[in-house]
Amino acid sequence: MKKQFWLNFTLVFTLLCSLLLTNNIVNLSSVQAAPLATSALQVSTGLYVVQRGDTLYSIARRFATTVQTLMDLNGISNANRIYVGQQLRVPAPVTPNATRVQFPAGATSVTLTGNVTFPQRPCYVLSALAGQSMTVAISSPGNKANFLVQAVDTSVNSGVPLKRLENEDRTATIALPVNGDYLICIATPTGAVAYKLVITIPPKSTTPEPAPIRVKFPAGGTSATLTGAVTFPQRVCYILGAQATQLMQVSITSTANKANFLLRAVDPAVNGGVPIKRLESEARTWQDHLPVTGDYVICVATPSGTVNYSLRIVVQPLAVVDPPVQRVKFSAGGTSATLTGHVTFPQRICYVLGAANQQVMQAQINSPGNQANFSITSADGIPLKRVVNESRSWQGRLPGTQDYTICVVTPSGSVGYTLNVAITNYR
Repeated sequence: MKKQFWLNFTLVFTLLCSLLLTNNIVNLSSVQAAPLATSALQVSTGLYVVQRGDTLYSIARRFATTVQTLMDLNGISNANRIYVGQQLRVPAPVTPNATRVQFPAGATSVTLTGNVTFPQRPCYVLSALAGQSMTVAISSPGNKANFLVQAVDTSVNSGVPLKRLENEDRTATIALPVNGDYLICIATPTGAVAYKLVITIPPKSTTPEPAPIRVKFPAGGTSATLTGAVTFPQRVCYILGAQATQLMQVSITSTANKANFLLRAVDPAVNGGVPIKRLESEARTWQDHLPVTGDYVICVATPSGTVNYSLRIVVQPLAVVDPPVQRVKFSAGGTSATLTGHVTFPQRICYVLGAANQQVMQAQINSPGNQANFSITSADGIPLKRVVNESRSWQGRLPGTQDYTICVVTPSGSVGYTLNVAITNYR
């Protein structure tokens, strides 16, 4: 029961914070350095992802609203037709104020004390640099209080907390991914409890990172296995060249899964300089088709201590030529299309369709054994859904009036699929 509570509690809170910051209800970065400056975080709606077994009635009860309100918010005409993975707008509660944290002059840590009462969530906000290491520790009677850490910029880690409430650790060390503000919010599952929160951020190391090691596959080979040791906060980096659309697979193993990796293109124009696979992504395996021809860097890191690792990199040859991209046309007056076909690894079957800014796209794929998956990319190169996202459905508002490409893939063999795509106006 306690674990389920934290899962539900954190899901609602995370989605609320994401909507708050995405819609610019509050701009925490504008808070001045005056002691304990605050900024109200309020919003009228949040987002909820439909889970297996959910009904509109059960969701309405969870958010203290009515089925009709949910139908009106989401443009739903049939209360019995919702699906797993669907994102619903829901009435959102008021979020507590955030207090700006200031370290004493020359200090690298600060201790904060307070009280938290369920369902309140006292929040703190502080600025830090990419590459800095932040350690957060909380203590309270009975270990009742816990915390989450989240970047204010919701494009970081897709708005997912860097440390979740359902993570029962009361101490966490996080390698910060970007320059900017970070939220630390306190919660307790029941009652009221006093807490002590210690935040430590050492100065960013001035020691230069070792130059990346060039990876060379054996003659005629398509893979390499690299072994070594990495010590926090150092990173060990490798570099290799590959061609656009080649399929790269990266996996890492280490004691207790402590080592992880990031992958980025050397060209900062690719993905806006953001890693294609981040360190804060807990997945120890990754695969996708590469976006451009050029060099890619893979860096290994660990959150603490020293750990031995084995890193395997596979780059599939361009043996199969993808068929031409197919233009999707809806029937006269229609808003959806059903596409069927077969895809063979490592081939991609791609479709393109035009849509307007702020329209809502829904896409869902079905195949035997759920083998087929899909990606969605805008014409300006922004990935809306990656293949590494294991969900077989996606829904979201589109960021601009342009073409969008949907590519179907399978990790092995050949599989038939049915792809349903719908475009509707946002309500």
